[in-house]
Amino acid sequence: MFLPRLAGLTLIIVSVFFLSRQIYFYAEAQTFLAKAELTEGKIVRIIETIKRNKSHDTYHYKPVVEFVDTTGQTFQRVGTTSKKTSFQIGRFIPLAYDKRYPGAARLVDGLGFFVVSPVSLHIGFISLVFALFINGKDYLRHRNLTRLKTTGKRVKSTLDSIKIEGRKSKSYRILSQWVDDETETSYLFESHKLMFNPKRWLEGEKIPVHLAPSNPRDYVVDLSFLPYWLR
Repeated sequence: MFLPRLAGLTLIIVSVFFLSRQIYFYAEAQTFLAKAELTEGKIVRIIETIKRNKSHDTYHYKPVVEFVDTTGQTFQRVGTTSKKTSFQIGRFIPLAYDKRYPGAARLVDGLGFFVVSPVSLHIGFISLVFALFINGKDYLRHRNLTRLKTTGKRVKSTLDSIKIEGRKSKSYRILSQWVDDETETSYLFESHKLMFNPKRWLEGEKIPVHLAPSNPRDYVVDLSFLPYWLR
């Protein structure tokens, strides 16, 4: 499963990067708020821009907020662009500013101050856990294969069928059979998921399976004979 492993590794890298950025911004925001002066600003006007397209026009709005610092000086701060028209002139909204740089005030009402909330951190953490889970399953399977190659029994099974799962995004599992000559017991083995149909590589092939002699249900289907990108 080369592609899923690559996708899983990419997801881990992206999740770590995203979570690191979230933690950094969250820490920076908390440090800023701990030292900042909190006050209220008044929306004095709304900047409207129009982006013209062939099918329709898109309107964007930016609130201009005016506030007075502790020294009595008046400053204005422009919020971020929004497609919503919920801004009301005359409305008061909370903001925070550094006494040294009051002109760089940050709006804390979702109109321009990028505050990283605990929810965002949780999303980043959950994404990382999900990525580790995906790669962890692959790691455990390889670890189990290594264990059974060393301590288990290798048998050659015969292709039974190819199980197709999913509708839009299909995946495939190889089902193979093996008969234990000593007990005359038939076993059906199922491989891990494959992203492509392996049928063309299975014609006339015996499919190796590594299993625990004392428990044939403890097994791993060895697909190392398939192209690396396929498995």
